[in-house]
Amino acid sequence: MDNQLFPKSLVAPVVVSIFLVGMFLSFLKNLDKRNATVMDDIVNERAVVLDSDCSEKVLSEIIFTDGYAETKKDADFIASVLTERQKELGTLPSLYTLQKRAFGQVPIQLADSCGVLLKQQEASYERLGQKEDGENIVLFSYSKDSVRTGNGRITVNVYKKADSSIWWKKRLGLEERVPCAGIPVRLTTHYRDSLNKASSNVIGYLTTDSTGRVSFEGLDTKASYSVLPIKKGFEYGSSRGAVDGKWRTDNSNTGLEFFFEEKEHRIPLFNNATLRQIKTERTILSRSPKEFKSIVVRWFVLVLLAWWFLCLYMIIRRKRFNGALLASCMFLTGLCILMMFSMQDPLNDELHGVGMGQGILIGLIACLFFQEVDFVKLYQNKCKFGFDIPLNVFRWFFKPYRQKVHGVATSLKSEAGIFIKMLDVVLVLLSLPFLLLDLLQITRLSKPIDRLCKKLPKGIGWLALALIFTALLWVPGIGQSIGGMKVNLRLFGLVFQPSEIAKYLILLFMAAFFTQQADTIIAYSKPNRIKMIGSKVVTLIWIILGLAVLMAMYIALGDMGPGLVIGITFILLYSVIKSKVNLKNLEEEDRWRRIFSCDFAMLIYGVLSFAVFLIIGHKLGNMLLFGMLWFVFWLALGYLGFKKQLFESPLMLNAIVFLFIFGGQILGAVPALKDSSTVERFEARTKMCVNTWGNLDIEHLGKNAEPVSNTQVANGLWALATGGVKGQGRGGGKPSLVPAFHTDMILSSIGEQLGWIGLLLVMLALAILLRRMAVTGYRVGHPFAFYLCWGFAIVIGVQFFIIALGSSGMIPLTGVTVPFLSFGRVSMILNLAAFGVVLSLCNNVRGEETAVAASVRQKSVEQYSYPIAMVTAVFLVFAVSTLLVWQHYQLWKRNSTLIHPAYVINNQGSPVVEYNPRINLLVRNMYAGRIYDRNGILLATSDKSEIMPETYTNMGIDQTQLDNILKRNQNRYYPMGEHLFFMVGDQNEGIMFAYDENHPVGYMAEAQHLSYLRGFDNVLYDKSGRPIKVRLKTNRLKESTYLAPRDTVSDPILLRDYSGLLTFLKDGIDGKKVERHNRQVKDEKYDLHLTVDAALQTDLQNSIASYMQEKHKGNSHFNLMRVSAVVLDAINGDLLASANYPLPDYKLLKENDNPYYSDNMRGKDWQAYTDVDLGTTFRTMPGSTAKVMSAMAGLMQYGTSISNQTYYITNDDAVERNKSGVSIEPLGNVTMRYAIVKSSNCYFINLVNDKDLYPSLDAIYKATGVSIGVQVPYFFTEKSDTAWRVQFDSKVTENRTGALAKYTLYSDNAKKGIHKQMNAAEWKWAWGQGWAQHELQASPLNMARVASTVVNNGQMPITQYLMPTNKYEKSLRNEGTIPLIKPSEAAILKGYMLAEAANQHSRQGGSVSLPSYVGGKTGTPERERVLSERRRYNKWSRQYETYRRVEKLNDGWYMFFVEGDASHHPIAVAVRMERGLGSGPAVRLTGNMLLDCLNRHGYIRNK
Repeated sequence: MDNQLFPKSLVAPVVVSIFLVGMFLSFLKNLDKRNATVMDDIVNERAVVLDSDCSEKVLSEIIFTDGYAETKKDADFIASVLTERQKELGTLPSLYTLQKRAFGQVPIQLADSCGVLLKQQEASYERLGQKEDGENIVLFSYSKDSVRTGNGRITVNVYKKADSSIWWKKRLGLEERVPCAGIPVRLTTHYRDSLNKASSNVIGYLTTDSTGRVSFEGLDTKASYSVLPIKKGFEYGSSRGAVDGKWRTDNSNTGLEFFFEEKEHRIPLFNNATLRQIKTERTILSRSPKEFKSIVVRWFVLVLLAWWFLCLYMIIRRKRFNGALLASCMFLTGLCILMMFSMQDPLNDELHGVGMGQGILIGLIACLFFQEVDFVKLYQNKCKFGFDIPLNVFRWFFKPYRQKVHGVATSLKSEAGIFIKMLDVVLVLLSLPFLLLDLLQITRLSKPIDRLCKKLPKGIGWLALALIFTALLWVPGIGQSIGGMKVNLRLFGLVFQPSEIAKYLILLFMAAFFTQQADTIIAYSKPNRIKMIGSKVVTLIWIILGLAVLMAMYIALGDMGPGLVIGITFILLYSVIKSKVNLKNLEEEDRWRRIFSCDFAMLIYGVLSFAVFLIIGHKLGNMLLFGMLWFVFWLALGYLGFKKQLFESPLMLNAIVFLFIFGGQILGAVPALKDSSTVERFEARTKMCVNTWGNLDIEHLGKNAEPVSNTQVANGLWALATGGVKGQGRGGGKPSLVPAFHTDMILSSIGEQLGWIGLLLVMLALAILLRRMAVTGYRVGHPFAFYLCWGFAIVIGVQFFIIALGSSGMIPLTGVTVPFLSFGRVSMILNLAAFGVVLSLCNNVRGEETAVAASVRQKSVEQYSYPIAMVTAVFLVFAVSTLLVWQHYQLWKRNSTLIHPAYVINNQGSPVVEYNPRINLLVRNMYAGRIYDRNGILLATSDKSEIMPETYTNMGIDQTQLDNILKRNQNRYYPMGEHLFFMVGDQNEGIMFAYDENHPVGYMAEAQHLSYLRGFDNVLYDKSGRPIKVRLKTNRLKESTYLAPRDTVSDPILLRDYSGLLTFLKDGIDGKKVERHNRQVKDEKYDLHLTVDAALQTDLQNSIASYMQEKHKGNSHFNLMRVSAVVLDAINGDLLASANYPLPDYKLLKENDNPYYSDNMRGKDWQAYTDVDLGTTFRTMPGSTAKVMSAMAGLMQYGTSISNQTYYITNDDAVERNKSGVSIEPLGNVTMRYAIVKSSNCYFINLVNDKDLYPSLDAIYKATGVSIGVQVPYFFTEKSDTAWRVQFDSKVTENRTGALAKYTLYSDNAKKGIHKQMNAAEWKWAWGQGWAQHELQASPLNMARVASTVVNNGQMPITQYLMPTNKYEKSLRNEGTIPLIKPSEAAILKGYMLAEAANQHSRQGGSVSLPSYVGGKTGTPERERVLSERRRYNKWSRQYETYRRVEKLNDGWYMFFVEGDASHHPIAVAVRMERGLGSGPAVRLTGNMLLDCLNRHGYIRNK
């Protein structure tokens, strides 16, 4: 070897090594800074690592203190299970291992030992369709009479896997299946009810037979069904069925068949929400910072040493290699392992860096092996096994046994070493089973197979092996699906994409094929030889068929990406081969003409012209048509303009691109494939490119909005913009927020951490790698080496640019990896093995060529110099274009990209506007202003040192709970806990942490005033300064897995403008500017002062809880009862309290995934819970309290004279009667006063309809916020969107028309002496009821507003939630009143309500006595509870009918006011007791507890 070669070859690796070490040290420095707090927490036992040194006592304390378990006993149980599992199974790979069956789940029966698990047990039983009360499920057998007759059939197979000691069967999932007999299987039908809402009903059960099978027959094929096996103590997964009513044909019958595996029923120790909280708070860790650091150091050093071992080995062995080639690959793999360690949570996520370190080490071993192989000699069959090894193995299989061992026997007779002979003996022994083939006469096929194989093209075995690997994806237990696509194989514990192996196997075949056929292909492609197209096709038939089958496979599997890579690689290599030009004896002008008319040049022209056609088609609205027109144009151009030449390279390439872009439209035109998942995926990928962000159509407020199907690309662009030019630093940023951040989107992750400069370095390294690969093939001089090296370079380049452009939204994104950078051990091993092949060929390059060698090279590959230059130029164009695209998002459009909204349809089919997820994390890290109550009590703060514990314990806050809050390290601290949860919110827990004025769960001050508390405005305004809201349409709202999507229009969505956060986003969510902001917040004080009285609300809630336990615990329906009470200042409208019983349970709210509270069909052990602020947001029928609004409407419309109106009521008119049919309402001449005091339904039905009070009721309902069905005027403040008024008026008009028509008929009959019960549905508003979509509904806040109007002389004070302490709060206080009735009219109503309250002493049997200054009105709305429900087919009506068993459990209301005096403002209160069996309990709670509570806090005078 040349002595000067040694130092030159090592210069580049040394430089790269120094650079990587610098990056590594920078990463460690950043890591130490970020983990400093965690180390302190571990030392101070505020955090614990689940390893062998884990203290069960400390773990239990953390679980209890941080609220992951309700009681210390529960925490002890969970801690004991975890420490025991840790000792048994070892260290956790990641925190989410706690969700896996082996580590973090326990048998369902153990839930009885733990209170937390009892709730999860209940939820699990509900999910699996199992009832908790009793071991046996009450079954009603399925009958064909239950459904409309049809020919549908659903067959269910239930099995369990037998315990197998054969390891490979377990690995492949091939354990024996044992049928499960006697398992009940539930059949459920899914349908839409009369309100078009998704509903379901159990039809019946059948049990499996001895084979584990059961069939439901006679099903209606136009209906939707689901099936699920049910047995206590076992689980069978999710239900399955006829999705959207679509059935497949099975011979002459229409049927579906499903398989369910029986497993022991287990539940996790922590649910998903709790586990996310643990991960965020970093209190329970998979590993310590010290352990993580040692792992990173170990693997980085090992990888670097492995590379240097390879360098030194090649130098010692005097192997020739190019230093730049080796250094570029070293840089990419070194960057890969650093990125894998730095992109995730180092203490709780699975360490992808370890897997990639293993892949790099094994890959370098493979590289070491392959660089020792002479691949030119291998191609020339000068090696022992020949070139086509797969085909030779296939041939060897059919050879007689003697021929099989002939080579081994010869070796044994030779003078080979003892090791070789021992190996030969082993091979002989292993071959003994093949004697059976001789006995079966199979070896007689040896000669025919040999003759057949000799006719096949060289290397065909590699192509066949690639197809076999791809076909394995269909094998059960081996092929794995991701997102509905089968892309991974699982073999012997390894998960990998077979496409990574297939591409290199196919390249071996291509290199051999083109080495043999290149001259023939070139000869067939000359001008005026278009008639020889048939001969060319015959020549290419094997490779065309192989690639066509491969492409078809990937299309069927749902991901065309791998096929796209291999197809484009073949076409580019094919075009380069056809572009071989001989420029000898040509003039200068002819040379350039020959160069720029070669096949590769035509390929460039074809691609560019195709792009032009597509752009024109896009402008004219029909890209598909113009795409097809290009093919006509190109064929005509070749035939007429280029001497009847067929330039098939651009035709093939553009055909692949055409299919990639329009595959969804083309396949969707096939009726059988129209609704297939393959079509959906094709269309979704195309839309991600064409419409990356979605179009919100702000100009028309969302009228023509168009969503994007997936935000993966948008997330990638947010990541790129976050990185900017310099990046967030090693370990900085949040790349893990990007879907597939370590695979498909790895370049976005690199861009976030290392910025545009980092991506530039990656591009340069790749350019050097590919260039040196290509040059190596060129310099070897052998065609096979040339084609192989160029194939490697092209496939790596194509793969890189497909992902680079796809992740930037320039082309449709597809699921392929980025070579040397994306996660994937097998992929890395294969890429490094291919790199070893190139190193091997480097050794064939000689410093001084002999004349003969130079002549051979010139004849074989030198004429490719110009095509090589063209390919290089194309690569540079793509590289520069890609860098410019990245620069566009990371520099020029960085600001707008960071805060750009994305309009997407979520998994449920609802329209959603998403923003950069880093904004949410940034807001969590930013200190926020304090929140106080009206008396200056601190309700929320970012500094726990400001909390004075004695203040809260004196108010009734549990001392232990308060201590636990103060022990935790959190962004925000809420000393009032659940007592003020719905008023304040909880940013730490993240439960319902949002404010939606159309569907609020409470006032949620933290969420509603999130931007003000942090000193910025996040609302997007139009030019006139009004907030912009859009209403978005979708036809994909999927309320059930088994029902077709339906159309819907969203409520107005307020658009956000986060430009105020740009400085922080660019600096980083953990950057110095955030730290500076947090220091400033304490001085600038963006504080908020709520009108709520924290002490009053806490006292109310504690007192109600004690009262309910004392007075109602013995009731059979006690578990269903909920209480809410709202207290208003009747003068200024301040909301003083909104009390709830029971208090919200954080754990339950986290676990509950059902958005609608319902106590229907619940068992005795089920417990009601509070899921929203019942007093302000939960609406039910108000019952007779609404009669005050009816009376108010009369006074509003007719003045005080209406109070004298009387109506004669007969027993036949009465709405409410006892079991004997006798009215329980007042009869005879009833006055308004009597109707209020004695609560007459008929009086107000007459009044409202006789006097047509609906216009006035309309005004009162809108002012107080009372809703009609789904038409809600407002919850807290009047909606900025006024469209609801038109819809609300329409509902009132609709009900009014029907009500007046029926009343006219009633009046005519009454004049004739004909009286009938006044129970028409349209009349129910008058007495606080409703019907179907016209149900009158109100919250206690709505009714408290009514009471405040009465006591405030007919003026309804606008409800206030903020004190007028600062400019911001004053701007939101819409102080004033809404005049509803005159003071004289209000005085009449006040007198009636005072009389009603005075009457309560006798009505309640002397159990309560209300003060004389209290006036009220009771309400007992009728409310049913469904006990059971069945839906059956009625053969007579030929319709499905729902049969329900119900019980009446009415609510109880008491709405009242307390008159003021010189020292007190009047107070308005509304109390609702759900399932209270009437108003009596609500009245008694008011008189015996609530008034005393108000008195204690000084809001009313002494009784």
